[in-house]
Amino acid sequence: MMTPFKSSLGLSLLAAGLIGLASAAGDGDETHVRVAASSAVATSDTAQPAGDGRTLRSTGAEGWFEFQVRIPAAGRYESVLDVRALDADEVTVWIEDYVGNKDGRTYDITGPIALQPSPRAAEISRLGSPLNAGEHRMRVHHAGGRVELSELRFELIKPHQLTRSEEHTSELQSRQYLVC
Repeated sequence: MMTPFKSSLGLSLLAAGLIGLASAAGDGDETHVRVAASSAVATSDTAQPAGDGRTLRSTGAEGWFEFQVRIPAAGRYESVLDVRALDADEVTVWIEDYVGNKDGRTYDITGPIALQPSPRAAEISRLGSPLNAGEHRMRVHHAGGRVELSELRFELIKPHQLTRSEEHTSELQSRQYLVC
């Protein structure tokens, strides 16, 4: 079930158009994307905003937080979550990209990441997530216990470089041909 994220006043921020796309941090920074948990556009029915207004807290052992993210450049990224497990058991988290894609596939870009219970949020990361430039609907999933999410970040490790065949295809696509 997809639930629009609601403010403390009970207003749907997504419907009111008050939540924009998360994008590159800083002016002209093409290597880091910072996404505040409070910018979630939807949550599973087992998630809610935490009392501080900056974090999201799950109320069930399984669920997700959904974000609209603008990736500035194609490449391999380090995916970083600022998150903490709230229960005594180990929790698994992972990031899904291309939510709602036409193929109906699940694009898990991090694989499962184990998270131990802690009184404070921890930075957990996974290297090498492939991301294309543009708008992305992403979900941070959790299973095995409740979590509190503060932020997710994407840091460019290696920009995508065109191969010779991609350069050739791009060159051919830019030409116009007259067919008789």
